[in-house]
Amino acid sequence: MIVSGTSIERYADPMGTNRWPIETCRNVFGDIGTFHRTAAATAARMDGAVIASIDGVLQPQMVRIKEPDRERRPRRGARPSPTRRGWDRDT
Repeated sequence: MIVSGTSIERYADPMGTNRWPIETCRNVFGDIGTFHRTAAATAARMDGAVIASIDGVLQPQMVRIKEPDRERRPRRGARPSPTRRGWDRDT
């Protein structure tokens, strides 16, 4: 999920005491091995999404992404599905 702006409150709720260990891995753009090991260990222990700012800095508070408002969701059948022109043909 990509959120632009300074606050994610409209899109996510805090997950209680679940937190990303920023003392182990503070930035997505740092060492990829450290990020991967930290993500695997954290996912094994708790639920929640991690918020990263545009510069890759990870926020310690893990969150639950909110379900979109019903009135903002596209209605089934409201838009035609995209066609796949020529993709089904044998070449």
